[in-house]
Amino acid sequence: MRARAVPISVTVNIDGVGTAIDKAVERLDAGFGFCFYTLNLDHLSTLPWSVEFAQAYRSAELVSADGWPVVWLLQRQGVEVTRTTGADLIEPMCAAAAREGFGVYFVGPGEASQARAIETLRTRCAGLNVVGAECPSLSDEADQDTLSQLAKRISDSGARLCILSLGSPKQELIAYRMRSLCPEVGLIGVGAGMDFISGLAVRAPAHMQRWRLEWLWRLMSHPKRLAPRYWRCGTFFAGVLLRGLVDRSEFSIVQGANARGRHAPEAR
Repeated sequence: MRARAVPISVTVNIDGVGTAIDKAVERLDAGFGFCFYTLNLDHLSTLPWSVEFAQAYRSAELVSADGWPVVWLLQRQGVEVTRTTGADLIEPMCAAAAREGFGVYFVGPGEASQARAIETLRTRCAGLNVVGAECPSLSDEADQDTLSQLAKRISDSGARLCILSLGSPKQELIAYRMRSLCPEVGLIGVGAGMDFISGLAVRAPAHMQRWRLEWLWRLMSHPKRLAPRYWRCGTFFAGVLLRGLVDRSEFSIVQGANARGRHAPEAR
């Protein structure tokens, strides 16, 4: 039986990279961790059909707009945000961690890409303290014992920031399940960001990003893998426009200055 769709309710409380760094550091300085997700159209189209994914987003302390359709939907409501992807956040987050003395733990993507990316980040972010790095084999349905052991390794390392490069929705679901197990650690999903830094994957040229055609670059690079996803996303976005979800305020919007990120985590 097909799963029944649920209403979409998402809070975007990060309006750009600067706000993202400020809020992350503010929480870590206060001894609080966080889950940081970057909302894109793929996530948006998954939310109505995955109860746990929707729960993960509802409980996330920090959420940015990743993808021009999401930015456009927010702008339709009068909210000015800058597109902020996981790839945009890695280096600034690591630079901030180096300045503040926060240890960083890396999970994924693969050993070769991870090693090259960490080497590059150490060069670019003077003083970066990498307290752990691993590339575990994890599924979307990773059992709690496996995640508990991973969370323990992260906590025992003294890390305050954990960069998850596991792809979506795996990285968001794993961050959600580990959040209470390492409450002082900031967990951020960055997708293919580490592969871009290592050079094992190539991000769309700047002009294609400006023209909002990064999706086309990725589609041309991985047509078999991405064509079904983009068809699903495109169909979903068309439905959003036809149903007028924006006008019915299906999104819950909080601008950066009032983001929940400045407060202690809510009890679970």
